[in-house]
Amino acid sequence: MDNSVPFAPFGNNTEQGAWFAIGNYEMAMKNIQTAQVDMTWQQLPSHAGGLFSYYEGYGGHIDNRSFKIKTRYLSDYTWKDTPTDTPMYLFSSVPAHTDGTPAAQQKLSHETSLKNIPLYEMKPVYIPEEKYDYNIHAKSGFFSCMMEEPGMSFGEKTYRYLFSGQLIKPSFRKKKTQMLNPPLLLHWLNG
Repeated sequence: MDNSVPFAPFGNNTEQGAWFAIGNYEMAMKNIQTAQVDMTWQQLPSHAGGLFSYYEGYGGHIDNRSFKIKTRYLSDYTWKDTPTDTPMYLFSSVPAHTDGTPAAQQKLSHETSLKNIPLYEMKPVYIPEEKYDYNIHAKSGFFSCMMEEPGMSFGEKTYRYLFSGQLIKPSFRKKKTQMLNPPLLLHWLNG
């Protein structure tokens, strides 16, 4: 994917566990120790309270620190977790704490920098450049970022559930209002 063009790194319907891989042939040939990923976000919520204000109606407690990722590296055809002691946050805030941790309820920054991703255990690849590609035959030379938290990810499923509940509520006004459980609601809408 060309990183000079905007894209949704985790796809359009993000779920917990969604991930994207990063690779560069020159980087993959070297015995690198750490990597840094700099992201510029578009269309972030502009709420003064950041993601806390944005997700307030979703229930639970979602804020700027809720979105955490796990980094992994590819070695011997297997994704292995990078050794890290501190959480990696997907978003930054304005201002952030001095250690880089986002403020829980501040405006979001459009810039995020994932620094010091440890890759010292990722083995270099020794293949011709035309064969360097991420596919089922890739042995090494890539690292990835996986959505670890929150469980609802960006809330697409939660939103659809809450939205459909709001649409159905008026039809139950004459009867006793009762919230339907998601499986019954989905069965009713699809059935």
